[in-house]
Amino acid sequence: MRRRPRAIGVRELLRTELTRPINDTGSKMKTTSLFNLVLLLAVTPPLLSQPPVQAPASIPEDARRHFVMGTTLLTDAKAPEDFAQAESEFKQAVDLAPEWADARYKLASVKGAEGNYSGAMTDLKLCQHFKLSDTETRAVQDKIYVLEAKAGVIARKQDAAASEERKKQDYQDRIGFLAGTWAIHCTYFNGVSCSGPGLITISGNNISITYQSTGYELLRGTIEGDDYSSIKWVQTPNRNDSNQANLPDLPIQVTIDKDAPTISFATVGIETATRPWSWSQSQGGRTEIELTQ
Repeated sequence: MRRRPRAIGVRELLRTELTRPINDTGSKMKTTSLFNLVLLLAVTPPLLSQPPVQAPASIPEDARRHFVMGTTLLTDAKAPEDFAQAESEFKQAVDLAPEWADARYKLASVKGAEGNYSGAMTDLKLCQHFKLSDTETRAVQDKIYVLEAKAGVIARKQDAAASEERKKQDYQDRIGFLAGTWAIHCTYFNGVSCSGPGLITISGNNISITYQSTGYELLRGTIEGDDYSSIKWVQTPNRNDSNQANLPDLPIQVTIDKDAPTISFATVGIETATRPWSWSQSQGGRTEIELTQ
């Protein structure tokens, strides 16, 4: 194996030359040459002791073309498709010159402008592996901090939106599914039946079941808990009828089958033979009602 030449210092060279025999006839010439050599070595670093210098990798012309085009597009970008075109150009530039820090930084910038903060940070972290100046290193790290802050804002908004959606879905599963249009099927005490569209509306803690065509209220309820089983239902008199004006609300038992789904209950009639009118305690006037969807 060939050994690498060792760097020779000034002192060692002097020692070698001064201990070498000198002929009288050539002593003056030798002395002059020796001191000229010493002077040269004193002002010039030994070349053999210097680390090898790597020439910077050349940037392909096509990479530079895509870089310039991307920079131009990014400068004028306004619409999402403009940013997408700029990103495409920078992507082609870094594909052709993977270790070109400027192109990688620009690619990160356009991704950040598009809201792709994760992708932008990935490219910036690749930049940190390249040979950068102290100023460039600082700029890249600060840009990562900026993107982390923006990504955090987006993540918090997404978490809040997801939480709100979960609350809505939970409410829908517990109570909200009741709201909307239902088909009403009635069977009177005498066997006569009828049907028509019904509507259940929810406002705050209040819920009501009405005939959609006439607006007549069949039942009214108060939501006292966090699901449909907590609703307290009552049959209400027609307050527009003076004979019913003094009737109290009448508690009604309602059965809700969420899986079917069906809502079943029975309303009672009004005893009109006496004054004041009262809710009938007999089967006469009783109406079986079922709501389906």
